[in-house]
Amino acid sequence: MLGVSGGLSPGPLTALVLSQTLRHGLREGLKVACAPVLTDGPLLVLSACAVGALSGIDGVLGVVAFVGAGFLAMLAKESWNAQPPSPGEQSDPRSVRTAVLTNLVNPHPYVFWVSIGGPLAYEAATTSTSALSGFLVGFFGGLVGSKAVLASAMASVRHKVDGGRYTALMRVLSLALGIFAIGFAIEGVHRFSVWLTP
Repeated sequence: MLGVSGGLSPGPLTALVLSQTLRHGLREGLKVACAPVLTDGPLLVLSACAVGALSGIDGVLGVVAFVGAGFLAMLAKESWNAQPPSPGEQSDPRSVRTAVLTNLVNPHPYVFWVSIGGPLAYEAATTSTSALSGFLVGFFGGLVGSKAVLASAMASVRHKVDGGRYTALMRVLSLALGIFAIGFAIEGVHRFSVWLTP
């Protein structure tokens, strides 16, 4: 349930799943959906290390949030200016790279693994290897699977989206990415203020 709720909740990666599917097709949307498998393993390790230095974690997450705000603002600009694809047009969607960077500059996965995912994984590991495997497979299956469902839904209506609707939909997704960028910037300011407060 943690994985499914994370996969379906609004966020920059969800917006990227939808925008890449709309721009480049189902295959690229599925690549974005699979990004957490590539990023959350290292995030789990980094978060585990961060637990040992919790006094400075707000400063680190503040930097991550500011970098994320800038990166999402860039993605929002690209989506706003995206033109409807021409028949037979070939382009480099860079879906995996963009999705991995989007997830790495998002402070929320770090917070999740430090506060919820890490302790649950540790508890499962102390029970048995199969319990840990079950937790990780269940979590990532729910997370990736739910995002894959969103990509499939977008792909099913993609061919019905004409030029005007395409531009309108991409600009809605651009605004969503812009809102997340502003949210990340606000979170960065908040975390720095907490970190600097004696």
